[in-house]
Formats: sequence, structure tokens, C-alpha cells
Amino acid sequence: MIVRNINKQNKDLKIFVDNLSISSDTFTYFKSRCFDALDNHTLTALGYVKNSPVAYGHLDKDGDTVWLGICVVGSEVGKGYGKKMMEYLTEYADKNKINLKLSVHRFNIQAVNLYKKFNFIKTSESDKSFYFTRPYLNN
Repeated sequence: MIVRNINKQNKDLKIFVDNLSISSDTFTYFKSRCFDALDNHTLTALGYVKNSPVAYGHLDKDGDTVWLGICVVGSEVGKGYGKKMMEYLTEYADKNKINLKLSVHRFNIQAVNLYKKFNFIKTSESDKSFYFTRPYLNN
């Protein structure tokens, strides 16, 4: 998978969102936001396989907090693309000394396990979600 930084004008973002299928049940970011939300991002990226967008990731600045979000197209889950996107985002965060937070649906066990592998620590939970944090790592 090749990861490229994008902006809201990137036509592949719409293609990615349109192809989410079952992944849209757990990645709800664009259900309540338009692509203008990317203006607040520190980093937005798409992962491509054979010129087709299969993974998405962002670092979304909200005040003093930077939220990490990733998603893989439903048909491509389990192929390591989420891991590659996490590597890309966390390496950027570490290089730029950015502490990260994220939320994940409780039933998305595969994502929870991935976040733990990347040194995210569960800090709280609600009826629907777990919340994680990760300080940047000194390299």
C-alpha cells in the first residue's frame, strides 16, 4: 500500500467514502461532517493499492487535542492496511511531538487490538465507545 497526503479537493476521498460499505458502521466521521472538516486536520492521508483508495487516516486538531482516525474499506479489512496507516500516522505524530487521542466503538475488537499494539492506552469508556490516548514517543 502506498500512502499519500491529501486535501479536501482530492476526488479519491469521495470514492473511498462511497466504497466504505460495512466499515461505515464503525467509522462514522463523515456521517456528521462534510469534507471541509479536513481544513482542521494536521494530516489527512489515503492508502492506495493499484491506484484504488483502500485506507484513510487523519490527525484532526480540535483545540489542544489531536484526534487520530483511521478506516479501511470493508472488503480490504484484515490485509494489514490499517496497520500501515497507523504506522504512517504515529510516525508523523512522534516526529512532530503530537500527543494523540481516539475513540472506537466497543464492538470493534480488531481496531482496539490494533491501537493497543501502537501503545494507545484506554483512558475511559462509555456505553458505546472506548477512549484511548497515546503520548508521542521519543525516537
